Amino acid sequence: MNDIFNIRRFGRYLLSDIKNCAAGYGLSMALISLTGLIAYIITAGMSLIITGTWASPELEFRIAIFLVAGLVLFTSMPAKCYGGITEKRKGTSWLMVPVSATEKFLSMVIMTVFIVPLITGGVYLAADAVICTIDPACGKSLIGAGSEFIETLMGIPEEVKNELSSLPALKDIITQMTNPLLYIDDIIMVSLSFLLGAVCFKKAKTAKTFLAIIVFSIAMGFIATPIIRSMFPDLINPANINMMMTDADLNTLFDSWLFRNAALIDTINDTIINLALMAGIFLRIRTLKH
Repeated sequence: MNDIFNIRRFGRYLLSDIKNCAAGYGLSMALISLTGLIAYIITAGMSLIITGTWASPELEFRIAIFLVAGLVLFTSMPAKCYGGITEKRKGTSWLMVPVSATEKFLSMVIMTVFIVPLITGGVYLAADAVICTIDPACGKSLIGAGSEFIETLMGIPEEVKNELSSLPALKDIITQMTNPLLYIDDIIMVSLSFLLGAVCFKKAKTAKTFLAIIVFSIAMGFIATPIIRSMFPDLINPANINMMMTDADLNTLFDSWLFRNAALIDTINDTIINLALMAGIFLRIRTLKH
């Protein structure tokens, strides 16, 4: 067991991994963390130059920038921090580090899924909160807007409830699928996908990972379509679709086992994919040779 996992040895290696990743990706991480501040300065500066007035970026624009920054982080970090293991010189040195494959794997996953995103996201949101505290024209901070958005998702407005009074099954599905916690495993899936691409592909790691995800999604669509057609022939068949438009028929459809357990099925599906991705990463580490 000591050869597979030793807590003290793993702790030392994790600290070393943090330092190495910071050396190779620290500058990019800092720029991503400050993307919101940079966009704020550019927008306000352009407003001063063109109109002579001070104007902060709209909340929608700041949300879009935050999402883009997150996408850049998740897709670029694995290749920058761990892409070197597929190169002969760096990879050979990495293989010779006296820790087990399990410890290297755990350090990779912890860094990619938790440490780097949490630090970068924390700095980004903190900078945005400071800006909106100093500048009243900024409006709501991303943290405040996010909290309100989550509260809205967690509770269906009364007017929506009244509209869905004849479709209680649909109301239950909306309640399930608007829970923000349901999508945490999807974010983890993105991180693990690009980590697997970083340790498997030798060149163009990010681009090839994007391509692999697209091909996988298309393949899953081909597999899922006939299953859905067989489960809901009345919904798919144009000749019968008008028969499904009554509230009673729609409620029967949404009250089916598949829809009633949509959140559970989604969680199980994402968990299986995440476990498969982690297994692929671990096997790549175990079998890597130069």
